[in-house]
Amino acid sequence: MLEILSFMFFTGGGLVMLFIAAFAVTWPQRIAALLGAIGYGILGFLTVESMSVDVKKKKGADKNVILGITLISFALSYYALVSYIKNYFAPLLLVGPGLLLGFWIFFKGK
Repeated sequence: MLEILSFMFFTGGGLVMLFIAAFAVTWPQRIAALLGAIGYGILGFLTVESMSVDVKKKKGADKNVILGITLISFALSYYALVSYIKNYFAPLLLVGPGLLLGFWIFFKGK
């Protein structure tokens, strides 16, 4: 259940960031949104891959990679959304659930 919920929020965050990248006014906004969308897309595929029973990987390395990509993607996405929307609270509602799920995977995931 954790992996399915994570996949939904990571891909949803990636789609929001692609929307911001398409309509951003400045190049830093556009680049940050595009990199954030790529990061959230990678996180979505990593969570789907972790559901696979065929592939046996080291758990610690996976969790550290997921946490690192989550933090980087959140920071880039938060910057892009804050500079686009000109609000500090709304971006937390849009990309905050992905950050919380990244922490959840890191601390309690398999």
